[in-house]
Amino acid sequence: MQGPLETAGASPLVSWTRVVGETEEPGLMGRDAIGQIMFAGDGHMCFNAMRRNRPPFSSPEFQAGTPEEKVAAYDSYVGYCGRYDINEQERSVIFRLELSSYPNLSGTAQKRFVEIAGNRLKISTPPVLVRGKQMVNTVVWERAK
Repeated sequence: MQGPLETAGASPLVSWTRVVGETEEPGLMGRDAIGQIMFAGDGHMCFNAMRRNRPPFSSPEFQAGTPEEKVAAYDSYVGYCGRYDINEQERSVIFRLELSSYPNLSGTAQKRFVEIAGNRLKISTPPVLVRGKQMVNTVVWERAK
């Protein structure tokens, strides 16, 4: 499993869904999210996703958005990077996050399950309890050729 991850290059997002209880719904960034994931041979990775067509700030100055624009920008983007370790027996990967747009993830280890079929890379979270229901996020990437 390590070889295909390392040679994946920059892989664009195909879909992001989550199953809450028995219901499948769009993932955190909506139905038409866009993003990329990259795995480097030296064990580093980077993940970025956002809602399509995020509105720009009214000011061209970096960080000069209104409080409302900044909230909308934060709510429409997620990204993290760090190192990764593969467990081929479990078909899982641990992301050891060094940086994250969501501060609570920085410095944590996040387990994900991996499936590779053809040129598709499917990454799923373990089930977590949210609002009293089990939730699993699944992100599908089109691997670089």
